[in-house]
Amino acid sequence: MDDVLDFIIYQGANWQCTIFDQNDPVNSSNPTNPANAVNLSGCSAVMTAVAYLGSPTIIFQLSTASETLVIDAAAGSVSWNMPASQTSTFTANGLPQPLSTAGTSFQMGIYTLKVTNAAGAVVRECSGKLYLNLDV
Repeated sequence: MDDVLDFIIYQGANWQCTIFDQNDPVNSSNPTNPANAVNLSGCSAVMTAVAYLGSPTIIFQLSTASETLVIDAAAGSVSWNMPASQTSTFTANGLPQPLSTAGTSFQMGIYTLKVTNAAGAVVRECSGKLYLNLDV
């Protein structure tokens, strides 16, 4: 799949999201129709966020092994809910300038979400930039 999805994380708030792994729509008027879902039975997943490509420092990692990512095999979805207690620890220290002169959103890094199927094949489902919106 390898879609590019950028996310804004709001400091001090839960960050919850569900993404769907879909085949070409059977019913294009309902793209998240279960008939389009990729069956994720027996799969595991890992989302890793780093400050920049090649960075040895991991900002956070979510996974099915740690139960911070949840796979709904029949729906073809991967979900997470990072608690406010974790997002409140993210700060702008060391981050580039805000996105605008009056803004409170900073690019905090990049991430990749990979799914491993039962046969051991790894698929990069999505990747993109992560932005931190400061709690004011």
